[in-house]
Amino acid sequence: MLKRKTRIAVVGGGLGGLAAARLLQKAGIEVHVFEQTPSFQRLGAGIHVSPNVVKVLAAMGIDKQLEAVGAHPDRWRSRDGVSGEVMFEMALGVHAVNRFGASYLTVRRGDFHA
Repeated sequence: MLKRKTRIAVVGGGLGGLAAARLLQKAGIEVHVFEQTPSFQRLGAGIHVSPNVVKVLAAMGIDKQLEAVGAHPDRWRSRDGVSGEVMFEMALGVHAVNRFGASYLTVRRGDFHA
């Protein structure tokens, strides 16, 4: 009996669709991505990428590329929108790597697509 190879169609080339396609591809599955946009543009601002997501990026094989082009903030501060008072602060940078085992990044959407 002939075994058929699994093929998957991913509809949408946004970050979620491309992430799913890459992980399926790494698992040995044939993937075809369908996207209506003829090319990707640099849209939006930076995307915050937590250490847990950086670990997923490592499984996808793209963590080093994104770490090279992303920003590595050393702090996260949430401020009151009216007074500017710091409401919450968290150490990142080396602290995030030591505590969570991966970097905290801010990456432009266009860099993810590239």
